[in-house]
Amino acid sequence: IVKGQMVLGGDRLQDQFGSAAAFSDIQMSPTTAAAIRLAIAIGSCPGAEAVVMDASAAYLQAPMKGPLTYITLPKELWPAHWHTDFQDPVVPLRRAVYGHPSSGLIWAEYCAHKLLGVGFAPVAGWPSTFVNKAGVLLTLYVDDFLFAGKSEDVRLAAKAVSSVLNMGRMEALDKFLGCFYSSSDVDGITKISINMKDYLRATCEEYLEHLATCVKKAGPMSAAQQ
Repeated sequence: IVKGQMVLGGDRLQDQFGSAAAFSDIQMSPTTAAAIRLAIAIGSCPGAEAVVMDASAAYLQAPMKGPLTYITLPKELWPAHWHTDFQDPVVPLRRAVYGHPSSGLIWAEYCAHKLLGVGFAPVAGWPSTFVNKAGVLLTLYVDDFLFAGKSEDVRLAAKAVSSVLNMGRMEALDKFLGCFYSSSDVDGITKISINMKDYLRATCEEYLEHLATCVKKAGPMSAAQQ
């Protein structure tokens, strides 16, 4: 299976005068490690659980906002008649596509609005963290959602969120943001183990691969550089 992702060339955005386009410096604030740990602790209580879900193509669910942006499309996506009728056509950007400087904030606001509609309220001082009347805690990092609370309430909350956002399958907490989680019962006490070995190993391998590429491009070092 070959997968790909089309993004906007955010480094080449220009205004109507050909100058670099300026955007607000306000960006979305993702969840924190403290909120994630709190959710896991809640989900580890008797009768409770923590589950994860992904928002499918998250940014693209949000309609574009702000100044109208026009984009050019790759010729592979042009309708057949464009090749004869136009030379360099542009189209309005309708969705908060990845790569646009404002897309993250637009998605965050859109998501928060949808969550409010199904009973979730933001937790003051905790970015991207919400709670509903049943006590279900929801914290999210862009498109990764983590629910925690009483099992039956968690499932109802996840179903409600799925009714207003395009979500993937609900799964028991096993991996979240590169960390693997496992639980065990020791003398009646639930212990949670966190494993980041695979994430760290992948990070190191990627660094070494990038370093090798840089060395290859730069060529051998001189005696002075060594």
